[in-house]
Amino acid sequence: MITEIDICNKAILRLGGNMVGSPDNLAASLDDSSLEAKLCKLDYALIRDVVTEQFVWSFALKRVILDVPDPIKPAFGYTAAFPYPADALNIWRVDYNNYETNAVDTNEVQGSWRVEGGQVLANSQLINVQYIRRMDLAGDINLFTPQFVDCFSLRLAVEMCMAITESSALFSTLTQEYEKRKKDAYAINGSQAKSEVFRATQLTRVR
Repeated sequence: MITEIDICNKAILRLGGNMVGSPDNLAASLDDSSLEAKLCKLDYALIRDVVTEQFVWSFALKRVILDVPDPIKPAFGYTAAFPYPADALNIWRVDYNNYETNAVDTNEVQGSWRVEGGQVLANSQLINVQYIRRMDLAGDINLFTPQFVDCFSLRLAVEMCMAITESSALFSTLTQEYEKRKKDAYAINGSQAKSEVFRATQLTRVR
């Protein structure tokens, strides 16, 4: 079973740094005084969210029905505004009245929607929302796929690279490797649905 410490150490090993914790204590905290531990503690949650929201990872998708719009309607363009889900990193899909839409850029169609000012704007009093959620709950790490762990640890290594190694060459190499691994992971993740295609960020709406 993968742990936060495992992911951090996988990143640190790419940099030739000193691993945190110890082989016989996988539950070791990141509160020691080493530079590696401090960087992992600082960057872990942020980079996890960055990598999660960059793509429609199937394990991070969540479906909710929003049916309590804000009493104050949008000034124009839409008839309802719903609070942005508290655990959402990125709204992927909104549908209502049997109309599905992905990344619609105009409000001239019935099923259009938009994320704006911490709200989801739509033309219905009830909307079905599918979004990429923040993977920070107890047990969420067990949902991570091997491809995601690989991408996550590599992106974490990129983030910590200059502080630990001061090597711009290694930073560039790791960045290029991350982009390649990310594409490979997307291809595998996208094969997990027959009726839907999980595509990259151009079809997602960021908050």
